[in-house]
Amino acid sequence: MIVFLENYYFILIYAIALVLSVFRYPLYFDTVLKYLPILISYALLCEVLGFSINEFESFQIIYKAQYSNYNAIIFNIFDIVFYLYFCYVFWKTFRKPVNKSLPKYGAVLFLVASLINPLVHDMLLYPQYYAILVGSIVLLACAGRYLMELKSGKKIPNHRNLMFWISTGILVFYSFYPIIMFIGLLNTELYAKLHIRTLHHMTIMVMYGSFIVGFLRMKGKLSKILN
Repeated sequence: MIVFLENYYFILIYAIALVLSVFRYPLYFDTVLKYLPILISYALLCEVLGFSINEFESFQIIYKAQYSNYNAIIFNIFDIVFYLYFCYVFWKTFRKPVNKSLPKYGAVLFLVASLINPLVHDMLLYPQYYAILVGSIVLLACAGRYLMELKSGKKIPNHRNLMFWISTGILVFYSFYPIIMFIGLLNTELYAKLHIRTLHHMTIMVMYGSFIVGFLRMKGKLSKILN
């Protein structure tokens, strides 16, 4: 437990976000975000599995000695689920038709990148960088467009809108995620020297911390602005 808290302290933020997502569920259960608690649960499960594979030799998913502590496949699958889910969320949330085309075609482009990337980097062993890059650009564009849409015709203040905080968290995390993954894939020594792992954990905490703020500050049923 001590090792877990020292090296995976950031996982606590997932647990807090999950508890609040369930507690505040009555305010958004009938919106496109109704599956958000499941997604956060999945994220928490992936981190716990990743920790277990890294720390316990008896726990592994790749049965080759040289790859026994590799856990990339867990997060590669999670990335696909996360990217596609939020493409769907933004597609349903956007009001302007021109904005709706962004997540729709962005999702298609991401799926193409996800199919091609394993031909370059083994999906079982390495992060799927090209898919991550494409997906991150799409989500950044979607989050930015959504925040711009909020400037006109908003029904409640931004700080009371859960989607505002989710979009803000996505903007912060996915501004760094492709860079972090690129350094980790290209040069593991530089990754360790620059403490990129710590930066990665901090961006995770910022994104899910933003989700938490959204859960705490949201007021009234979200269906009033998402439906």
